[in-house]
Amino acid sequence: FLNYNDMAEVAAEIGFEGLDLTVRPKGHVLPERVADDLPKAVEAMEKFGLQAQMMTTNVTNANDPEQLAILQTASELGIKHYRMGWLKYPEGDSIPKSIETFTDQFKSLEILNQKLGLHGAYQNHAGNHVGAPIWDLYQILKGTSTKFIGSQYDIRHATVEGGNSWELGLRLIQPFIKSIVI
Repeated sequence: FLNYNDMAEVAAEIGFEGLDLTVRPKGHVLPERVADDLPKAVEAMEKFGLQAQMMTTNVTNANDPEQLAILQTASELGIKHYRMGWLKYPEGDSIPKSIETFTDQFKSLEILNQKLGLHGAYQNHAGNHVGAPIWDLYQILKGTSTKFIGSQYDIRHATVEGGNSWELGLRLIQPFIKSIVI
């Protein structure tokens, strides 16, 4: 609800050191305007001494031109980390087939992230999302390098899905965790 300058000024007054910009539909920066607006948002943040190191996106596909533009622009501006968009299992495909498809998507993003100097993190999210049960996210990530792709672990969503066994999922995914949502 605030423009970039006011957003940065308020965040600095509160005492924040940086902001996690939302670069997705209905976010701080709209994906279709990323080349024009993300530099403006970062410039406003820097004006008030804030760091622009992280963004939350809808990125799930390295071959999508709009998503590629988001990552390229972020890389050019020095943003190093992004949270990926959520994935859902398609109704017509089996879970194992879907996991193979998502594994290929993550590997493509890993290659792109390496080229751009980025790290993409997939957040576990309660519900019928990929990553909700954690074991599936582990299956997808186990063949990747944690240097360029991993998990943004959300404790709340893990406990909702995992009940009394959420700690097992945490132990399983731990090597891939790049950030934690509290």
